[in-house]
Amino acid sequence: MAIFIDGAKNTQAAECALKINYAIRKIVEPALYTEFPQLEQDGFDVCMSVGIASGDAFITRAGVRGSSDLVSIGRAPNIAAKLSDIREEPYYRIYITDSVYYSLLDGSKYDDHGKDMWSPYVTDVGGERMTTYRTAYWWGTG
Repeated sequence: MAIFIDGAKNTQAAECALKINYAIRKIVEPALYTEFPQLEQDGFDVCMSVGIASGDAFITRAGVRGSSDLVSIGRAPNIAAKLSDIREEPYYRIYITDSVYYSLLDGSKYDDHGKDMWSPYVTDVGGERMTTYRTAYWWGTG
C-alpha cells in the first residue's frame, strides 16, 4: 500500500502503478521464467493487480509491542484493496475509481498517440456497483 498526498496525487499513484506493471512484466516475469522455464511452458502468469482510490483514510499503528504495523481505515483504502483483488480475463493490471480517472492529468490518461489508456469497467466493489477504469498499459522507468 502507498499513500500519495497533495498536488497531483492521483496522477502520481497512476504513474507508479504503470511503472509497477512494467517491472512485473519486463523484469520479474523474465527472471522467473529464466530461473524456472517450466512455469512459462505451463502457461503460468504472474497475477498482480493495483487498485487506486482517493479519499480520506485514518492511519494508525496496531498490534503488540515488537509486532505492530500501520493499518489504514476508511472507504478509500478499502475500495483500493478490493480493486487490487480483481482477476478477470482479459487480464487487466490496474483498476482505478472514476473519481481518480477524472482527476488524472492527460499524461497519465492518454498514450503517446492520444488514445485513452483506460477503459471503463462496471463492477461490484464491496457490495456497491460502481464504474471503475482499468488498463493493461505499462511505463518503462527511463
